[in-house]
Amino acid sequence: MLLSSSSLYAQDSIARALQLKIENAATDSIKIPLQIALAGHTREFDVKGAKTILEGVLQQIEKNEHSSTYYLKQKTAVYNTLGESAQDQSDIANALHYYLKALNIAEEIVDSVGMGIAYYNLGYLYYGKNDENKAKYYSRKAIKIRQALGEEYSYDLAMTFNVLALGFQEFKQPDSALYYFEKAKEVNQSARALIVTNSNMAFLYTGQKKYDKAIPLFKESIKVARTQKEYKTLSSHYQNLGYIYRQLKEYDKAIMLTDSAIFYAQAIGNKKQLENEYYSRHTIYKLKGNYKRAYEDYKLSKTYLDSIHNVEELNRFTELDLKYQFEQEK
Repeated sequence: MLLSSSSLYAQDSIARALQLKIENAATDSIKIPLQIALAGHTREFDVKGAKTILEGVLQQIEKNEHSSTYYLKQKTAVYNTLGESAQDQSDIANALHYYLKALNIAEEIVDSVGMGIAYYNLGYLYYGKNDENKAKYYSRKAIKIRQALGEEYSYDLAMTFNVLALGFQEFKQPDSALYYFEKAKEVNQSARALIVTNSNMAFLYTGQKKYDKAIPLFKESIKVARTQKEYKTLSSHYQNLGYIYRQLKEYDKAIMLTDSAIFYAQAIGNKKQLENEYYSRHTIYKLKGNYKRAYEDYKLSKTYLDSIHNVEELNRFTELDLKYQFEQEK
């Protein structure tokens, strides 16, 4: 599954390198992991493109009847990444569907890496659903597996500590959140891991109104996210900076930052972020007395909110969740 040279990827050195390796791969066993890696990279700035690559990989595996443990591990990776792509677009029912498919395969073949990713993803999904018990349950299962995997997976372990910390932060337990952020720093001190942990700590500082601590952490993370084309991160951080400057009553700066947040959320189709960001900008315009723009943004926010809370999709999520719990209890 190669991409047009005229596309955005042609300007991306990582994507070009992966495409070249894919072109030169002699067998599916070499080609498929490279395609999954390309999808994972592409997902940061083009979710639709990533999904197209992953669906092509699944077709290859099925068409060629690859059924060995090696290829089942690749399917686990595909389903995990499809779930992440769905979650990027606020499609939580499909996210859960793919994560559970990944977990079922990983548990069947005792793929610890795949299980660790699936548990981590489920923890993050339920954190977003404000389900404290399940968020902590899956995050702790991911931590246990990743601790057993050792130093090679210390970055993944640090990311799992981050999710657990974010959960404690969301559920108003800042001391526990700080404890797990420090645990994340303890297990992996690479620049890549520290920038994630520090930016997540900035969320905590923002909630505590310690803006002098939050602003430099968000700005540093934005620099890194730009170089890595992490659009979801960029959208989130610009929105949070916009919120901070709104609180500081620097409304023009807040609008400019929120505009950037909306741009990156639109690029990846993240409906949840768009709902939050349009509502945030509506609030800023209202504070400025521009009620026409405030009303326009409110309507846009409501449109995305209605899309996120689609009853049919929420019912499908609940059905998948209950079905999995029932199967586990048999």
